[in-house]
Amino acid sequence: MSAIDEPRLLHVDDDPAVLDLTAAFLDRELDWPVTTVTETSVDAALERLSAGAFDCIVSDYDMPEMDGLAFFDALRDRDVDAPFILYTGKGSEEIASQALNAGVTGYFQKGGPEQQRRLANRVGQAIEESRTQTVADRYSTVMEALGYPIYVVDETGHFEFVNEPFAELTGYDVSTIVGSKPELIKTDAAVERASDELGSILSSEGPSISRFEVDIVPKEGEPIRCRDHMAALPYDGECFEGSVGILRDVSAERRRARELERRTRAMDEAPIGITMSDPSKPDTPLTYVNDRFVEMTGYDRETLLGRNLRFLRASDAADDSVAELRAAVDAGESVTTTLRTQRRDGEAFRTRVSRTPLRDEDGDVTRWVGFHERQTRR
Repeated sequence: MSAIDEPRLLHVDDDPAVLDLTAAFLDRELDWPVTTVTETSVDAALERLSAGAFDCIVSDYDMPEMDGLAFFDALRDRDVDAPFILYTGKGSEEIASQALNAGVTGYFQKGGPEQQRRLANRVGQAIEESRTQTVADRYSTVMEALGYPIYVVDETGHFEFVNEPFAELTGYDVSTIVGSKPELIKTDAAVERASDELGSILSSEGPSISRFEVDIVPKEGEPIRCRDHMAALPYDGECFEGSVGILRDVSAERRRARELERRTRAMDEAPIGITMSDPSKPDTPLTYVNDRFVEMTGYDRETLLGRNLRFLRASDAADDSVAELRAAVDAGESVTTTLRTQRRDGEAFRTRVSRTPLRDEDGDVTRWVGFHERQTRR
């Protein structure tokens, strides 16, 4: 552990000599520095705990105010869940049984160097386990807060962790998914695809994260199209630890894309000219023109896009029609009028023009849609 992560240990014993000796031994035996705070009474220890948290608590059993087990109960009543180790000079099988049944982390009788070494080992393990659980809880909270389905698959190919959004997506309980293999919610083809993507990640030239689409097969209903953002868990050497991924349901996105494609195709193939302009950009340039508009004007798309519609207006266009169009646009209102339009080859013709604003949720105009129909002479 780094100095920033230096753990804090609280040792409670009414014998100051035991406190000093144990602190010195722990400092020598542990693989990393630890800040040891000592108190000679339970009352002082409880007051100390109210001022800050500790990573581990070591306590004598036989003390004046209350015994070690009563101290342990008092800590739990205060929601102090740090690892608790009894280190007592008055040990017995009965006390040991009571301590372990109560849920203490460890029980040791005071003695020589061997007992002190056993205590040091258990303190080190308890702090490591506590720190690991704290980090795991923190990441679990973050994963739940993200709102996206998240999974961890271990090195054997079994789900090690999934969050509630993942369970909701699949229709299975978390307890059912954890310990199972991805085949529970994926087809064989999808499992093979994920395996190939993971192999690419693990290769020396592969990406650190792979993004690909996969069908999730829920407990009930049709497959759900998702985008998987997958990465390998950090590991040292050649010891693969597993993979982690975040899923995003893109089925609605794909439906919208198909609908947009359908509408765009309908616009492209419409028998009248259709345009779109962007009022958020200088001079409200054209951002879309359909095939019929290209045919009507004689200009290719590259020439039309990025320019204002006015460049197509014939020089003899009626002033009142131009004014009507400009006033409606300034007011953000729909308008229909007739204008004289000039083709690229110089031919001028009458065009019935309808322009309609598209608005966002705030009511602001985000696009102007234009419908252009060439008028024939009668």
